[in-house]
Amino acid sequence: LTGLAAGTYTVNLRLLDWNDEPLPSAQGNAITLTRLQLAESNTPAAVTLWQTGEPVTNAWPTYRYRATIPVTTPPGQTVTLVGPDGQPFSPIVGSDALRLFMVDYDWPSGVYELDRNGSPTGVQFEVANFDWNFTPPGMDHVLNANFNDEVMLLGYDLPTRRIESGSDGIPLVLYWQSLNRIENNYIIFDRLLDETQQPWGGYDRLPRETYPTYLWVPGEVIADGFAVPVDPAAPDGIYTIDIGLYPQSDTQAVPLPLLQDGLPSGKNSVRLGPLKIGRSPAQSQAAADIDPQTPLRLDLGDPPVIRLLGYDLTPATDSGTMSVTLYWESLAPTPVDWSIFVHLRDQAGNIVAQKDGPAGGGPTVYPTSLWDAGEVIIDEIVMSLPDDPALDQYTLVVGLYNLADFSRLTVPDSPNNEIILTTWPPS
Repeated sequence: LTGLAAGTYTVNLRLLDWNDEPLPSAQGNAITLTRLQLAESNTPAAVTLWQTGEPVTNAWPTYRYRATIPVTTPPGQTVTLVGPDGQPFSPIVGSDALRLFMVDYDWPSGVYELDRNGSPTGVQFEVANFDWNFTPPGMDHVLNANFNDEVMLLGYDLPTRRIESGSDGIPLVLYWQSLNRIENNYIIFDRLLDETQQPWGGYDRLPRETYPTYLWVPGEVIADGFAVPVDPAAPDGIYTIDIGLYPQSDTQAVPLPLLQDGLPSGKNSVRLGPLKIGRSPAQSQAAADIDPQTPLRLDLGDPPVIRLLGYDLTPATDSGTMSVTLYWESLAPTPVDWSIFVHLRDQAGNIVAQKDGPAGGGPTVYPTSLWDAGEVIIDEIVMSLPDDPALDQYTLVVGLYNLADFSRLTVPDSPNNEIILTTWPPS
């Protein structure tokens, strides 16, 4: 109340949005809290710094992000702040005798001094701002998933993708970035889903459990590590983790939309994984149980990571299709989810029929990055044949490639890294 003349006053409350525009209320833009009577004026005689409702006399106050700094001054004088690098800061609001400054995220830490009419006053204080990170770190998986032009999920670390049955949680680190000032407090949902999209774990949470999104500053990068809970009854199998955000104030929990090139993508979450809980799916067997029609034992990779033990070939049917069953043995872990290509080529080398898909794509898709050494995985591929009676002119070729860049897993003595199985039909 310093600097006010004697008289009757009302104390009003206004709420402002990020653009300093008043939020409407039932009473208009301001709510009257109380009325008071000042018996006499109290004109400040000097520039005074205030903290927690009291003038600062001999203490050295310290302020952080979003702290409000009241300064009173004799009427008719201009007051600014000078930062540690000489940068001036103006008040956000004020009257003839009162100025209010607010510490923003871009205020550098250090000693600040009040200037009156362009001259130092000797009134100083310290800003110890938070050490925000604006540089994305290295991460195992890069996503850059844009949620409503407000929050970007830069990527994630999933330290392990093999979880024992009965595990308490799956370690996960998410890397978020705020794209602008965020007015809402968004809740993160994470769902552990099986291949039928049935949830078997996860929970809704604040980032870092205690860091609401409305406190994030534009461009800030937030590393958010936690463990995704796993339902003790979760069956063995292949899972993914579904990640998204919704406003805490939204009673219906409507997730934020994902944008692609600035337009809605039709999605509101991203899938992380896959990962394996417990035992392998049905198409995985022990090597001792495998007896292919045509044995091969051909190692792929340098060093070898996968072995083609052999294959079965089923003749063409009346529907014009053929079936080839491949028997893959895992020799060592691989970080790549390899895909299979099956080509039927004519004598000129032209592809006349083909079938592509993930290796391990049986009744349950079992990606190669989750195969354990010693497992044998059975892949049955059904392919349509060309409408041509001269089938003895065709060659059946298979191989493995990385869908991310279409590079092929190396095959010994094959410049094109492919395996010629047979001519069709077999001679």
